Amino acid sequence: MDRSWIVAGAVALVALGGAVVLWPDPATPPPIAIVAARAPDARITVHVSGAVTRPGLVSLPADARVADAIVAAGGARPGAVLSGLAALYFMHRIYRIAARPFWNHWQVLTSFYGSMLTLGPLLVTLVYAGVQLYHGSAWHETAARLAGIMLAGLAMEAFGLYRHAHDLRAGSGEGQASHYEQTTTFGNTYLARNAGLGLAMASLLALLVTAPAGVPGLLAWLATAAIIVTTAAIGRALFYALVIPTTMPGAFFWRNKGFEQHARETGLAQLPQVGVLPDCH
Repeated sequence: MDRSWIVAGAVALVALGGAVVLWPDPATPPPIAIVAARAPDARITVHVSGAVTRPGLVSLPADARVADAIVAAGGARPGAVLSGLAALYFMHRIYRIAARPFWNHWQVLTSFYGSMLTLGPLLVTLVYAGVQLYHGSAWHETAARLAGIMLAGLAMEAFGLYRHAHDLRAGSGEGQASHYEQTTTFGNTYLARNAGLGLAMASLLALLVTAPAGVPGLLAWLATAAIIVTTAAIGRALFYALVIPTTMPGAFFWRNKGFEQHARETGLAQLPQVGVLPDCH
C-alpha cells in the first residue's frame, strides 16, 4: 500500500479525534462572569470639622452624602448659620464709609452675601464631585441642587452691581468720578466682569437643568468654576482700584505709593485740612 494513504489516514484520525474532544457539549452551561460588587453594608470613615455639635470621625454608609456626615456629627451648632450672616453684615458696615461714596452703598452687602452663596457651594460641589466620582458613586443630582444656590448668589450680586452703577451715575462728586473711571480707564475690565457674571449665570442654569454626570459633567463644572473665580477676582480688583482717595489718611491705604503720587500730583498733599499729611506719605 502507498504510504501516503497511511499518512493521510493518520492525520484524518487525529483531526477527527481533536474535533470530538474540543467540540462543546450542548449540555454544558456557559461560563459565569464574576463581577466584584460593593457589599451592601460597606462603610467609610470621614472627618467632620467646623460648626457641628460633635466634630471628629464618623462612620457612614459608602453611598452617604455630605448632609449625612453633618447629621452624624450631631448637626450644625445652634446659631452657626446666623453667626456667619452676622459676621458678613458687620464686615460690610466697615466699608460703609461716608467719605468713600464708591463703598458707601448697600451693594457691598449683596456682594458679600452673593459671594457666600456662590463660592462656598462651588467649593463643596467640586470636592464632593471628585470624591464621589473616584468611588464610582452618583453626584450630579446634589451638584444640580447646589447650582441653584450659586445661581441665586450671582443674581444677587449682579442686581447689587446694577443698582450701584445706577446710583453712582445719578450722584455727584467722588462717587460719580469713580464710576466714570470705571467705565473709561477700566472700561474693558468692567465689561469683562459684567460679561463674566452673565456667562457664569448661563452656565449654572445649564448645569441646573441638565445635571451632567460622570467625567464630562465634572469638566463642565470645572469650566464654570473657572469663569466664576475669574469674574470674582476681577470684581474684587475693581472694588479696591476704583476708590479715588481724596480725604482718607494714607495709613488707611497701608502707605500706598499710588496714593502718594496721586496726592502730590493733584495737590492733596498740600491740603492738610482734608486729612492728607505730606510728610506721612
